[in-house]
Amino acid sequence: FISSRGSRLSDIGILLVSTKFDYEEWVSVRFGVGMPWKRCYAVITQKKGKKKDTVGEINFYENDKKIKKQHSMTTVSHARAVYAVYPSSPKLIDNSTMIKLEGTVKFKDEESTHETSLFMMPERHDAVPCYDTIIRFILPVMNAFKLYGRPKKLIANKDDPMSLLF
Repeated sequence: FISSRGSRLSDIGILLVSTKFDYEEWVSVRFGVGMPWKRCYAVITQKKGKKKDTVGEINFYENDKKIKKQHSMTTVSHARAVYAVYPSSPKLIDNSTMIKLEGTVKFKDEESTHETSLFMMPERHDAVPCYDTIIRFILPVMNAFKLYGRPKKLIANKDDPMSLLF
């Protein structure tokens, strides 16, 4: 998806550079199969550390207010995979922003974590193609959880289990 649609973006070179900046976006998210969609403010945090096992997280908030005491309603602390989900109809592909994330989630009122799949749809912006929205959201997620060789580069080796092409 990144190679086929990303080449259409004028600033793809900038997007592919390793960054340590947090990314924030309004998303509609479904916290598991059969759950309703909920509009949340997602903050993707890049952990700054020298340890190899240091990964970021995604926090979902009810609003976008910058209050330090505000606790997230849900936190994704680990991700195994993240990818764009194609609709069943080929005509709808360019209008979809759906992303699936498989990982470990902790809800605000619970102490335990759950292995689950989240479905997210970053909000569309006027005059911005949907594939642009997906790429701008999915790359920070890959960076935060060090998926597929990110943040340094994307692994293109078909024999590497950490590669998108495996």
